[in-house]
Amino acid sequence: MWAEGQERWLAVSTRCDLGTAEESGHDIHVDQPELAAAAIGRVTVQAAA
Repeated sequence: MWAEGQERWLAVSTRCDLGTAEESGHDIHVDQPELAAAAIGRVTVQAAA
């Protein structure tokens, strides 16, 4: 059910992607801060374009 909802979000925009932080729980920013920082960086670049 969750995965289906995520797949639907992908169809909303051509500028999105879906990533999975397999080594994290709900606190990705704590467990894998490099993933969170990279995602923020990608969004920042897209927003500035």
